[in-house]
Amino acid sequence: MENILLCYPRSGSTWVRYIIEHFTNKATIGGYDVPLAVEQSILNLNTPSILTRKHEWNNNWSQQNNRVLLLIRNYKECIIRNMQDIMPISIEMLNGSIAGNNYFNYIIPIINFHEFIGQKQVIYYEDLIQNHEIEIKKYLAFLNLK
Repeated sequence: MENILLCYPRSGSTWVRYIIEHFTNKATIGGYDVPLAVEQSILNLNTPSILTRKHEWNNNWSQQNNRVLLLIRNYKECIIRNMQDIMPISIEMLNGSIAGNNYFNYIIPIINFHEFIGQKQVIYYEDLIQNHEIEIKKYLAFLNLK
């Protein structure tokens, strides 16, 4: 069984991983297979990672009895922040027309999550900001990391 944080670029997954590492003192894995904590000596690196961040869905997750957290953030904000690194922000971007990018790419993880029949929970980025103490406890409990 694996704990998976399913998200899309610029959704806040780095912050969520920092939170989990802080409260559990255990490593999480992201796109580069490296724990986030700068002071890695504070993490228990002798145990397997407790969470893996993914941007793409794997159809085998249901068969492996995994727990999946879906991190959702305002998709327009994510796309704008992601595209900012590539090109300057324009009025067209703010209205939803982004050259070279498709909003559907940000919807695919949500569709896959909806169809997933295993253990799953949604993290709303905005709720995490407003009620961080309640939300953090809820996610740690879901992942059996209290």
